[in-house]
Amino acid sequence: ESEEILKVRSELCVQQLVHRESNLWLTVTNWGFLGSEMEWQDDSETGLPAPSAEFPGGSGLEYLFQGAIWVGGIVEGETLVSVGVDGWLWINEMLPADICPNGEIKKFENFGDQELVAVYTDSVVDEEDPDPIDHRFHKPLNIEITQHSYSWISPPYDDFVLLDYKIKNFGNKFISKAYIGFY
Repeated sequence: ESEEILKVRSELCVQQLVHRESNLWLTVTNWGFLGSEMEWQDDSETGLPAPSAEFPGGSGLEYLFQGAIWVGGIVEGETLVSVGVDGWLWINEMLPADICPNGEIKKFENFGDQELVAVYTDSVVDEEDPDPIDHRFHKPLNIEITQHSYSWISPPYDDFVLLDYKIKNFGNKFISKAYIGFY
């Protein structure tokens, strides 16, 4: 990755936090990525290795390498897709929507015992490294994603984490045939 994009990422508070207030320890990020590639990344808050999806929490049993959200649609006749991460080439087209401290993952305890809210967009474009598959630079959909995740400490609600996504088109172009995918 270019030095400019790495600088933008550090200014934008790229983070990953772990839901540990439940029996499922799940890492969420503010850049469209779920998991940690089985502890290859650290929890931004504690500095501890971040499990991807460990169940039961503390057992060391992992059930996820990585996952990501993908959003696609047709804009002015062209099919566009923005990915949290592609899986193998580390193409990352979503980043926090703001610089520190506003771009950080926010923590709440309104509905769940642990709630994490991340807001990210697909609008930062790396103009030095084109996509290695189609050899063009990322064309954003101009979407903002608010990812709200909830976990609970008490049974029977401690065995899962809820993920709630709100996706907003903040651009001035209509997105038709929109779709959302997770891998």
